This record gives sequence, structure tokens and C-alpha cells, in this order.
Amino acid sequence: MTDLQIAKKNLEGNTICLVKKDSILTKKEKGILPMMQLLEQKVDLTGYSVADLIVGKAVAFLFVKAKIKAVYAKVISRQGLKILNQYIQYSNYFQMYI
Repeated sequence: MTDLQIAKKNLEGNTICLVKKDSILTKKEKGILPMMQLLEQKVDLTGYSVADLIVGKAVAFLFVKAKIKAVYAKVISRQGLKILNQYIQYSNYFQMYI
């Protein structure tokens, strides 16, 4: 199972799940708060795969800043997808909204 598949599996009951090898980080806060907290705490997220409920432009930029490797979004904005396609190695989504 890949890190991204594990992240998607562990998204249930959370708003975001980040996985890299044996490290699994989950958060229940909404919006960009989970990523902001991790970045403020200076957690090294380089190479992590992320599953997130909703990805918009702002959190997509935070993923780029954190050097996230792969992203799955349940719902994604067009601008968020554009950013991920430009800077992230792999991205996948379930539903797009305008």
C-alpha cells in the first residue's frame, strides 16, 4: 500500500491525514488551520503524502511550501488543482467545485 493510499484510508473521521513511511499525522480542525499548525511547529513534511477533505488555493500553496509529495482531495477547487498540477508530483481528487 502506498503512502497516499494509507492517507486516504485514514482520512475517515479526520479532515486531513499526512503519511510518510511509518509516520501518520491526522487532524480534525477545518480549513487551513491543520497545515498552519504543522508549519508553525516546524514539522518537516517533506515527502509526505496527504489526503484532505477540501483543498482550495490557500492550502494548495501550503502543500507546496511544505514540499508535500502527493495529494488526494475529496473536493478541490479549480485554482487548487491548478497549483497542485504545477508543483506537486501527483494529485488526485474525487470532486471538483468552482
